[in-house]
Amino acid sequence: MQLEYKLKSLPIYQKLIHPKNAHQWYKLSSWENLDRNILDNKSSIKDQSEYHEPTLTNHTLAKPGGILIKPVIFHNIETDEGVTIIHVGYRLCGYPFIIHGGMIATLLNETFKRNASLSKFTTSNLKDDFKVENLTINYRAPTFANQFLVIKTRKKESPENNDKTIVLESVIETKKGKVL
Repeated sequence: MQLEYKLKSLPIYQKLIHPKNAHQWYKLSSWENLDRNILDNKSSIKDQSEYHEPTLTNHTLAKPGGILIKPVIFHNIETDEGVTIIHVGYRLCGYPFIIHGGMIATLLNETFKRNASLSKFTTSNLKDDFKVENLTINYRAPTFANQFLVIKTRKKESPENNDKTIVLESVIETKKGKVL
């Protein structure tokens, strides 16, 4: 409860939940099967049995000290940008108090697949229909445990973009905006 309160008190959360300047951000829960109909303000959600199976992020890591509360995704259907806010706990560390690089890669992988499924430039709305073919990470600073991470994702202009491929770019920041 306390973490959820802290999440909802973050300035970036407040900015996206109460958008200004006609920016339309939709708040989504990241561990559910999201359907584009939600973005079209329709209430039907596909209920598929494969989404009830335990996965690394929604089962194994969803424990105290791991990913205790559900990450929140904000998606802008006009600009096709995504913002994911996730709390990372001490059990995700490789070195004391520093989040393991493999965990950061896992979070980016999940974020890319989710944003690809929500993109207006792709044809499938199921996250598991996408795979990350190439993931390059430039670490700028250590990512410390027990904090909220803000992952901002957007489509990157690339000659590789076509009906079957989309190039996305993300930046991981602290809640105060420091790039990690």
